[in-house]
Amino acid sequence: MSDITSYIKKIDMRYINSIPLKLPAGCVLVHNNVRPTRTLGSQGFRAWTQIMDDKIEPCRCNFGGCKNAKLHKHYKVKRDV
Repeated sequence: MSDITSYIKKIDMRYINSIPLKLPAGCVLVHNNVRPTRTLGSQGFRAWTQIMDDKIEPCRCNFGGCKNAKLHKHYKVKRDV
């Protein structure tokens, strides 16, 4: 098994096609560093759920219409990773 495959299993990473109403227990919503678009998968924008780890950080964008990042907490991949 490759290092990447092992890491994906470790953090329980699951790509999403739409913003879930409820996250799996112990998981957070994460997106990549591509500028968010209205449609997941468009122009390279991807999102997923995963277990919290040190490779992500809180994000303050309005991904999914989340105008208040404190109420609708989500994360992005750290750029230095």
